Amino acid sequence: TTDSDDKDTGLDYVAGTYHTFVIDLTHLSAIRFGVDGIESPTRLDASKLSASTKLQAFVELQKASGTGTQGVTVDYVRVEWNRAA
Repeated sequence: TTDSDDKDTGLDYVAGTYHTFVIDLTHLSAIRFGVDGIESPTRLDASKLSASTKLQAFVELQKASGTGTQGVTVDYVRVEWNRAA
């Protein structure tokens, strides 16, 4: 099994600033991720998902190192879909 989680977007964030994140699963073999209108060059491949796979939106903050306290404030989450049967 190839561990393909925890991909770095290559985009840096500014503390204390609200951001808009977009995850586009239109093409499961090339899932796109963007922050504040800037698209990450990193693509994820989830083409092994089937039409019966259930997806759940969630917010996660991960901090790999350092002594600072991590935190996140979420203003809103919007999920849209148009999944063909």
